[in-house]
Amino acid sequence: MAVIALWLLRAPAFALRGAVVTLLLLVVAALVNFRIKLSLHALFAFYSAIILFVVQPLIGAIAFTVAVLVFWSRLYLGRHNLLEMLLGASLGLLGGLVTAW
Repeated sequence: MAVIALWLLRAPAFALRGAVVTLLLLVVAALVNFRIKLSLHALFAFYSAIILFVVQPLIGAIAFTVAVLVFWSRLYLGRHNLLEMLLGASLGLLGGLVTAW
């Protein structure tokens, strides 16, 4: 619904692309979660870090550091295994790259 509203309101391409990619990431994560519990925390931490890096490199570098800490903490707390974390982080990085460029 939000993607349609952005399109109808003639939002900037960057915002519309970000909304579409976010929606696609959520759909992919929902489908993948039938088989494996990927980390949405890692997905969106890395996704946000990439986008922030393009907008403001220093803030993006800080966000990337926080994303790495999120990755580590989810492993340390035993919420996810390494495969689930790598899958979430990879999807986030890919989504961020598609959105940012």
